[in-house]
Amino acid sequence: MSFEIVDIEPLSEKDELLNLYLDLDDKIRREYFPKDPITPRGVSLEKIKQQIPGILYFRKAILDQQRNIIIARLILKMFTKKHQEYHSNKHIAALDINVIREYRDEKYADILFKEAIKIIKKYKDISIVEGCCIWQQEWEMWQKHGAKETYSADVNRVYLDEIDWDMMNDWREKGLERAKAEEITLEIFENCPEEIIDEYTTLYYEILTLVPWGDIEWSPPEETPEYRRIKEERHAKMGEKWYTIITKEKDGKISGLTEILYDPKDDYWVHQLLTGVKLEYRDRGLGKWLKTEILSFIQEKLPKVILLHTGNAEVNAPMLSINERIGFKRYLTDKCFTVKLEKIV
Repeated sequence: MSFEIVDIEPLSEKDELLNLYLDLDDKIRREYFPKDPITPRGVSLEKIKQQIPGILYFRKAILDQQRNIIIARLILKMFTKKHQEYHSNKHIAALDINVIREYRDEKYADILFKEAIKIIKKYKDISIVEGCCIWQQEWEMWQKHGAKETYSADVNRVYLDEIDWDMMNDWREKGLERAKAEEITLEIFENCPEEIIDEYTTLYYEILTLVPWGDIEWSPPEETPEYRRIKEERHAKMGEKWYTIITKEKDGKISGLTEILYDPKDDYWVHQLLTGVKLEYRDRGLGKWLKTEILSFIQEKLPKVILLHTGNAEVNAPMLSINERIGFKRYLTDKCFTVKLEKIV
């Protein structure tokens, strides 16, 4: 067999090579989630050509020239000074390596890992390499190079036709009853209203930092009004809808939030992002109520959606409990590994 390591440069490569690269992406997604529709190729080509300012990307792949297929790939990301995460995470190189099933027991992941390290060593700010992966063989590859497991999260999903909607309606009615009694209100938005953006971003960062991130080196960037606007603009340029529901107390203070990301071009699913309640307002059922409200919103406003997809740290018991009762099931376990560049074997 004849194999070649090729560079994947979405903005300059011909569609033939990009299509081979995306064929690999489709194969991996079919293995992850065999029930899912495959994203239309035009949408996938558009997405891979979109660039996030301030992130330096490297993509390489192993091409089986005889079969004319790509069997493995690496995606390497590093922050530059133009990105909001540069100051807190400039020392980290994020590495993702995938190999299709029939080649996974061979040495191709190892070959790409070594290729990535060659690139990383050219950047003096980088001292840590981190990556998350799903397959046992990939975990073993990281451990072989001296990395330690630093975080583990379940990839959870629920199909809307599997949800106990009677229970959800009961949760929602109880939430509405409490809200009426305590004068709590709901607000939904895509772009955060200017009059609450300072309070909202402060609460968002507070909840984000309460998420159990394990021992990974990466740390969440500070959520400022400026960064919120940058992210809103970024999602809008990518054609994505970012919906947020918040609860407000009688005095107008924001007490909780839940958010989803939805792409109308890939409209069968939504990504459930952060859900949380400010510490002083917990143990009142707000988290459950917010979850049922976002579900009702999806049912009413996004009728083509058939599933919700989310990730939860294995130690995040409160959120796991709510999700399990909704009907979320674990489909995969994503393990993250960290290694100092100087200690790579």
